[in-house]
Amino acid sequence: TQALVGQLLQARHSAVQAGAGGGAARWLLLLTARPDFTPPWAADELTTLGLERLEPDEVAAMVRAGVGGNGVLSQPLLDAVLQRADGVPLFVEEVTRVLVEAGAFAADAAAAEVDILATLRDLLTARLDQLSYGARETAQLAAVLGREFRYEILRAVAGKSDAVLRDDLSALTGAGLVYHRRSARSEAFVFKHALLREVAYETMLRPARAQVHRRVAAALRERFADIARQQPELLAQHHERGAEPEAAVIYWKLAGDRAMVRGAYPESVQLFERGLGLVRTLPAAGGGAARELELLESLGTTMLATRGYAAPEVEELFGRASRLCEVLGEDAPARVLHGVWGVALSRSDRDGTARLLPSFERLGRTSTDPVDLITAHAMPGVHRFFSGDFAAARDLLDQASAWVRTKGYQRFLDEFGYDGGIYPFAYLMWSEWILGHTDRARAVRDEMVQLAETNRNVYGLAIANGFAANLTHALHDVPGALAVTERAIAMASEQKLYFWLATGMCLHGWAVGVGGNPDAGVGELQAGLALFHGTGMRATYAYHLSMLAEVHLARGDTDASLALIDEGLGMAEELLDCFYVAELQRLKGECKLHVGQRAVAEAFFRTALELAHDQGARAYALRAATSLARLYAGTSRRVEARAALAPLLAGFDEGRDTHDVRAATELLDAIA
Repeated sequence: TQALVGQLLQARHSAVQAGAGGGAARWLLLLTARPDFTPPWAADELTTLGLERLEPDEVAAMVRAGVGGNGVLSQPLLDAVLQRADGVPLFVEEVTRVLVEAGAFAADAAAAEVDILATLRDLLTARLDQLSYGARETAQLAAVLGREFRYEILRAVAGKSDAVLRDDLSALTGAGLVYHRRSARSEAFVFKHALLREVAYETMLRPARAQVHRRVAAALRERFADIARQQPELLAQHHERGAEPEAAVIYWKLAGDRAMVRGAYPESVQLFERGLGLVRTLPAAGGGAARELELLESLGTTMLATRGYAAPEVEELFGRASRLCEVLGEDAPARVLHGVWGVALSRSDRDGTARLLPSFERLGRTSTDPVDLITAHAMPGVHRFFSGDFAAARDLLDQASAWVRTKGYQRFLDEFGYDGGIYPFAYLMWSEWILGHTDRARAVRDEMVQLAETNRNVYGLAIANGFAANLTHALHDVPGALAVTERAIAMASEQKLYFWLATGMCLHGWAVGVGGNPDAGVGELQAGLALFHGTGMRATYAYHLSMLAEVHLARGDTDASLALIDEGLGMAEELLDCFYVAELQRLKGECKLHVGQRAVAEAFFRTALELAHDQGARAYALRAATSLARLYAGTSRRVEARAALAPLLAGFDEGRDTHDVRAATELLDAIA
């Protein structure tokens, strides 16, 4: 049931993301559960109502309804029921049934002579004891299958003829213990309530019960492949309760991977943790260490998607996985490398990322697996990007994206549900824009978004939305930024992807701020940066700080803007992430110009222009040259202004419709 509810919630999320109407997204799902059940779903998706015990008059009404015309309800007898039932509806129902069958409500019955069993379990056990041996045995077998059980599966494990099994089930239905349910798919039966199924289950001796679980697991695996494929958690439970821990671990992992594919991240975490709890009972030399490594890979991937690469638990999981690789004498597999790398990258750790580069190089030389080759090229490409070597980054990311288009990667995505292959496209898009290839950047963005929408993977869509928003910022496309960030924020909020929620809030705040409402923009940017900081993420933090600095500058608060820019430049001196330093230097020049420090502003513009030239970052260079030319435009240095801007602008044969190119063109025309 829990898995089904998870699927229903995921279907709702998908409907919202697909833009379905409000009516399609407004669902009411009513469930009942024991008091000790802890819902794994987000708190804002559910409301919990505690069911109170029945009042004495409500108990009396239930007893009278149960007695009906079958006898007389005396006050002493009613008092006895009230005392024993303790307001529990199921107990009231069962006590009444037992008393009716015992003739306690006959006119000549004496309440004092009626034995009302002390607990509900006693009552239910007594009812089972009244069955024939065969019917009771069938009830026990059915209880191993679950609250609801299919007839064909029961027959596969019962070892009884169809006629005998039918007679047993008729006895159970006649006694009101199970209900018959027919559907188009299969014939099934349901225990009247969960506690009755538990009592039947617990009346079996533990060794006999474990043996039945093993028989059920074998039957499901060998004769009901559809169930084994679609409900691996069911086989995991039977193997675990059948004292077959190694097989159980395999199926817990399959169940977690399947939940991950559906985007049911909280459920997948529970399933992987269930497997990890069991794998520690296996001997390391007998395959336990290898199984633990597989589970750590999968759990770590789920956690980094939901809690971010910088989360301490993500670091711990991939750290354990790395140590296990050393114990096993193996190179770390791609997903472990990716996780360890992600932790170091998220913290913008220069040394930590550099130490991993030889592992990626070795992986690229020795493997032919598409996922390995994506990892081997994409991670060094991202490293080059943050280091400011954009041409090298583009070449590596272009190679990585080619492997994402393969069937091998699609099989990986179908099996594990992590669409990290969107990242090479995302950083390739950004690199192309920085290098001055606007049309290519747009083409990569369009392919990235189309691929993510085709794959329909929640995390892949979050990556695509987040980086598409970055391109709207780069193009100074305020309406586009508002549209894409609203989608990004809605999806990240639904899925509790806090890093992507933070980036969406920052970009949306920037668009609001430069779009005419700087006060509102500042508030949203500050909230986004606070959430960003809370995730522990340091990579791109200075980039997002610059958005707040830009909005502060737009509202005339140069002191606040300069403080943020200096914070970003300070981070770049210590951390890996320095891809945006040229822009931070230019923005600092704009702040100095705003307060009349023209010579200081010129120095910062020139620094930005020189760095952008060194990096081959033509988009940044065009902005710096435009700022410098604008500084000169109102002076006698108009020739220098043209000399700074004209050659750069002439090199832009793409993106003539963009904000930066139009601004540069208009300025050049004005100083002709």
